[in-house]
Amino acid sequence: MRIKVNNPYYDETYETEDINLERWKNFIENKERGNEEIISFTDNKSNNFVTLNPSNFSSIEVSE
Repeated sequence: MRIKVNNPYYDETYETEDINLERWKNFIENKERGNEEIISFTDNKSNNFVTLNPSNFSSIEVSE
């Protein structure tokens, strides 16, 4: 899955196999209900463990 995060001063694209589109949609639904705030995964390109809080970004684009 490809995750692209955008802000006026930050633009990054991550790739991961840890989550899929269904998990992302479930996360967004849970975030709207107040049950989840962050999602974490390992970036395939850098092998860094990434934690995202969608509230901190202008937009996040995801694709499989």
